[in-house]
Amino acid sequence: MSTDNFKHIPVMADEIIKYAKDVSVSGVMIDATLGGGGHSKLLLKARPNDKLICFDRDEQAIKAALENLNDFKDRFEIIHTGFADIGKEIRKRNLEGKVSVVLFDLGVSSHQLDKKERGFTYRVQDAPLDMRMDSRQQLTAEIIVNEYSEDELAKIIQKNGDEKFARKIAKKIVENRPIMTSGELIEIIRLAIPHKFQRLTHPAKRTFQALRIEVNAELDQLETALEESVHLLAPGGRVLVLSYHSGEDKIVKSIFSKYFHKEKSTKDGRLIPTIEDVNINQFEGEVLRLIPTTRTPKKPSKDELEINRRSKSAKLRVVQREENTDFNHASGM
Repeated sequence: MSTDNFKHIPVMADEIIKYAKDVSVSGVMIDATLGGGGHSKLLLKARPNDKLICFDRDEQAIKAALENLNDFKDRFEIIHTGFADIGKEIRKRNLEGKVSVVLFDLGVSSHQLDKKERGFTYRVQDAPLDMRMDSRQQLTAEIIVNEYSEDELAKIIQKNGDEKFARKIAKKIVENRPIMTSGELIEIIRLAIPHKFQRLTHPAKRTFQALRIEVNAELDQLETALEESVHLLAPGGRVLVLSYHSGEDKIVKSIFSKYFHKEKSTKDGRLIPTIEDVNINQFEGEVLRLIPTTRTPKKPSKDELEINRRSKSAKLRVVQREENTDFNHASGM
């Protein structure tokens, strides 16, 4: 497949550059979601003394990124796998505790949405129900829609899409099988949702999101990758996460809060582990600091929203590993 017109406008580019540049420790950077290489290029320019390791499951994205990053070819490595393997791959290279920056830009890329043959979009009628980020895997949206039980479908659509009509949609899907194209699925969803609730947003938006997340096991992989990323950081290193819907952001907050002391004031941004956390995670001292010192995520500026509509729902959360932490690398994390 061609990589022509692979669009990757980096979301919140100015903020990413700022928070990456401010890291005082040198080491290796990680772009956990390479895409077309837009954010990777920003990181390589912002930190000229650091090398970069990139992860992506999408072969088209990797081909596009190789072209986009050609000027930096001696400073980066691309690994064709999902970010759930981040810990294994970094340890294989003996780089645990030597990572300066980890960046996650979650969700689906503009290119994936724009290519109807990928099956991610609900804005065309004749797309296949695919939605795989990695074409090597077997599970597709078509399999889920046609083979999952009504209960399974309802749970997926509610959990991953936050869809209040999940049960009705699941029932309609089962009643109208087989379903082979995006148009067929969209029409079934329209029939399941009362008309008055279809005015503000496309009725299929939440269901398509839910199916995509299930196909690619996005939330499960995110939990694993975030947990690993904290342990890979050098003291003073940072994890930057761009999330786009409540399910992603909930996981981000949940993973990072494992290292917080729930009763500790966070006015100074310091996040202190509980005794239970120390026993589970086997670290000593303060672990993470919120950057900036607030629990409220950063959001795109008005100027960015005008030129990059994908940034509309973006939330950026940044944490920094404290200087005096000492992870027990033998713990197997």
